[in-house]
Order: sequence, then structure tokens, then C-alpha cells
Amino acid sequence: MNELVPYLVYILLAGVIIRTCAVFLARRAVEKTAGEEVLAKLPLLASRSIGDSQDTFYACILALQSGSARRPATCAALVYMCLLAAFVTVLLMMAVLGIIAIVQYESGT
Repeated sequence: MNELVPYLVYILLAGVIIRTCAVFLARRAVEKTAGEEVLAKLPLLASRSIGDSQDTFYACILALQSGSARRPATCAALVYMCLLAAFVTVLLMMAVLGIIAIVQYESGT
């Protein structure tokens, strides 16, 4: 289970970088979609507040709904959402491995 911890760090680091790219690309867009307008209003650097994370999540959802795949900010939002999915997947894998370790310890094998 401990071998998965570095992957969480890598995913979070990539998430911070791609979030900054999505905001930057949304600010540079000339004709903004609704999602890009919301992304452009976010601060450039991510903070640890839960409100900032929620705003980023909903802005990426809106960018995916309102944008086309050819727009750079929409592609960055898609990558950000994929990184969130990867993060949750690794957390679930860690939970399953922890449960398996507990069951094996309790059964004595």
C-alpha cells in the first residue's frame, strides 16, 4: 500500500500544473465559452481551500459541457478531470489493499 503514495503525489503535482494551464489558456481565449469564462475568473495558482477546489471542479465540468474538443482550455479541463479520476482510483486501490491486509492479519495467514 505504501508503494502507491508517490503516485498520489505525482498525480496531485500534475493536477496543480494542468489546472494552472487550464486557467491560463482560458484567460487567453478571445471568444470564451461559458466554461472558459468561469475558468478565467479563477486565481492562477491553486490554493488548498475547499472552495477553490470546488470552483475548479465545476468550472472544468462547465468547460467540458460548453466547449469543443478543439479548444485548448477544454482539453486542459479534460486532462484535469482525468487526473482527478486517477487520484480517486489510486485511493480506492489503497483502501482495498488495506482491507485485504486487515483480513489476512485477522485470519492469521
